[in-house]
Amino acid sequence: MLSDKTLRLRVNKRVAPARYIQAALGSPIVRRQIENLATGTSGSMKNISQRSIQNLMIPFSSTEDAGQIAEILDSGDANIAATQSWIGKLESVSSALAAARLAHLAADAQTIMQLSSVATVLSGVTLGSEPCGSGTVEIPYLRVANVQDGYVDTSEMKTIRILRSDLPKYLLRKGDVLLTEGGDLDKLGRGTMWDARIPECICQNHIFRVRCDESMVLPGYLSLYIGSPMGKAYFLKIAKQTTNLASINSTQLKQMPLPIPSLGDQASLIELMASSQSKLETERQRLTQLQLLKQGLMDDLLTGRVRVTVLYLGVDFAVGGDAVERGEDLVEVVVEFFRGFEGLAAGAWTARRPGSRRTNSPHASFSSARTSNGSSWKVPTVAS
Repeated sequence: MLSDKTLRLRVNKRVAPARYIQAALGSPIVRRQIENLATGTSGSMKNISQRSIQNLMIPFSSTEDAGQIAEILDSGDANIAATQSWIGKLESVSSALAAARLAHLAADAQTIMQLSSVATVLSGVTLGSEPCGSGTVEIPYLRVANVQDGYVDTSEMKTIRILRSDLPKYLLRKGDVLLTEGGDLDKLGRGTMWDARIPECICQNHIFRVRCDESMVLPGYLSLYIGSPMGKAYFLKIAKQTTNLASINSTQLKQMPLPIPSLGDQASLIELMASSQSKLETERQRLTQLQLLKQGLMDDLLTGRVRVTVLYLGVDFAVGGDAVERGEDLVEVVVEFFRGFEGLAAGAWTARRPGSRRTNSPHASFSSARTSNGSSWKVPTVAS
């Protein structure tokens, strides 16, 4: 059962696969039409009629091309999904490794101290009315949304104006451990260590910053402990909770019991987890590259900047008659395959409804190449 705000499209598969139509509807050329045809006064409540949907002009050349585009996009989606699954497994292994090692260190620790005995708990700047004038400075600040579990996301930063004299009081230092005070349950005690990627940065008052006495506790160890099952269990136990919401205050944070292993054991744990995180970061970068390349390829194929009739993906995965099956090799082939499309010349293309006359587009051919693992494949090149 669908709501009255949802349209169901039944695709004529004799003309084009549903996957192709799905991709075409998300392409820039079709999205612009939808935006122009949408009606309504509110920016968040626009509507488009069934007739307008039926009259959309979509990029289309032939049923054969549409099928091959769908095949290529499905292959890209499958490899992105496989990489995401692999990252999930690495994250699970990394978390389990950290939890097991921390539990061992906590059991062997000779000393357990309150956090306030080995670190200073500080707050951030309160948002609201901002000062103005020559004695102020505008500076980027971290919001709760920026402080994630195990990392800081600085892809979208905001700024705030504060008194220049207050800057030393609020300025973050490399090694400060950041924690969110709460909100939804998943935000309770969520945090990581600040790496000073932004030279001058502060945080808002809903984020605690903990500055360690490094003669007793290393910031990396504290960050790992806070994110561990032991740390999360403490926050859930002492938090003030209402329906789906929970929060902690600075007094409760300062009272957190912290096992204190030797500095050598703390450093060993940090080094172990740094190696694990390095592998994860490599895979995340690979995933980002796959997603960007797939998006660029999809735009090129749907708009006709690259003809698809000769870009048959099955050729590129056939190695001596046998398909590449190992996941790692498959990712390498996909990346190299996608790279082959970079720089291809743009050509004429007309968006049209199925059944209208086909237009001319530049043709492509293949030249031989080899992947990094030695497998032969084909590189698309623009034919003269």
